[in-house]
Amino acid sequence: RDLREWIAREAEAATSNEDLARRFVAECRRTRTILPGSSTIERLCADALVEAERRIEDLIAHRITPTLSENLAHLLEDTVDGRVTRFVWLRQFEVGANSAAANRLMDRLEYLQRFDLPADLLDGVPAHRVPRLRRQGERYYADGMRDLPEDRRLAILAVCTLEWRSSLADVIVETHDRIVGRLYRASERLCNTRIADEKAAVRDTLKSFAEIGGALLGAQDDGTALDGIIATGPGWERFRTLVATASALTNVLAADPLSRVLDG
Repeated sequence: RDLREWIAREAEAATSNEDLARRFVAECRRTRTILPGSSTIERLCADALVEAERRIEDLIAHRITPTLSENLAHLLEDTVDGRVTRFVWLRQFEVGANSAAANRLMDRLEYLQRFDLPADLLDGVPAHRVPRLRRQGERYYADGMRDLPEDRRLAILAVCTLEWRSSLADVIVETHDRIVGRLYRASERLCNTRIADEKAAVRDTLKSFAEIGGALLGAQDDGTALDGIIATGPGWERFRTLVATASALTNVLAADPLSRVLDG
C-alpha cells in the first residue's frame, strides 16, 4: 500500500514511463522491497502516469469558472471566415517579417487576452506537464477536442490559451525586431548610396573652400586686406551657394539610418 501511494505521488513529477520506472526501482532498493517483474513494473508505472495525468487535468479544470468554461468552449465552435475553427486559427502563428504578419499576430494575441484565466491556474502543476498539455491540444482538431472528457478538454483549452498568449508575445517581439532590422538595413543602404552619389560634390566643395582658404591665408601673410578676397575671387553669390552646398552635404554625411527608421 505504501509503495502504491508513493508511486501515485511520484508519477506527477515523472517525465516518462522510463523515468518513473527508474524511480520505482530505486525506491524498492531503498526500502529493501522485493522487485516485481519488469512487466508488472511497466504496468504499475503506466497506470500511475495515467492517473496522475487525470488528477492534474481535474486540478486545472476545477479552477475554471463557468463563464470561462463557456468562453473556452466557443473556441471549438466559432469559425474564422467560415473556414477554420477559432481553436485551430489561434495556434497558426509564426514569426513574420512585415506589418501584415505583425497585425495577424496581434489579432490572435488580442483575442486570447479576452480570457480571464485564474492566476492560480497552474499552481501545483509540475512544469513539464504544461507543455505536454499544450502539445496535446496542438495535435487535436476541434472534433477530436469535443470527444474528450470534459475536464481533460477544459484543462487543455485553458493551458493552450495561456501558453499561446505567452508564445505570441515572444513571436510579436521577434517579428518587430525583424521588421526594424529590415528597415534599418534599407535605410543604411540608402544613406550609403546618397553619400556615394555626393562624392563629386563633396570633392568640388572642399576644393573651392581650400582655394578660398588659401587665398585668405596668402593675403594674411602678405599683409593685404582680406575684405576683397571673396569679391575678387568666387564672388559673394557663389560663396553663398558653396556654404549652402556644404551645409546640405554635411547633413547627408551625418545621416543616421536609425533616425530614418524612427521617422518611418
